[in-house]
Amino acid sequence: FATAAPRGAFAPPPGGPGRPPGRPPAPGPARRRAADAAERDGDLDRAVRLRFRAGLVRLGDRGAITYRPSVTTGEVRRTLASSRFDDLAGTFESITYGGQAADRPDVDRARREWPHVLEETGHR
Repeated sequence: FATAAPRGAFAPPPGGPGRPPGRPPAPGPARRRAADAAERDGDLDRAVRLRFRAGLVRLGDRGAITYRPSVTTGEVRRTLASSRFDDLAGTFESITYGGQAADRPDVDRARREWPHVLEETGHR
């Protein structure tokens, strides 16, 4: 991920829809697997960040948002108007930009709530 991205912006995912054969898997599933691995390794901050970014990619794949590397949490909040997303975004920002350490409840909440956020948005 790019470290020079502005607050609330996200680095471009590797690969993606329409990628040539032999390229890395779609970024959402790859990030979810990486989040699971980070969680198993005890890197809870990374697990929360990866799961959040995977969720954004999935929202884009569903047409709920227009995903682009520079999309901000504020833009997504306004588009979705979802209190569940707002809670996840607040935790993500506190961990990613505010220096807060993730704890087990943050990881558990992200794993539990992202499917609900995706379900709320459906296919737009």
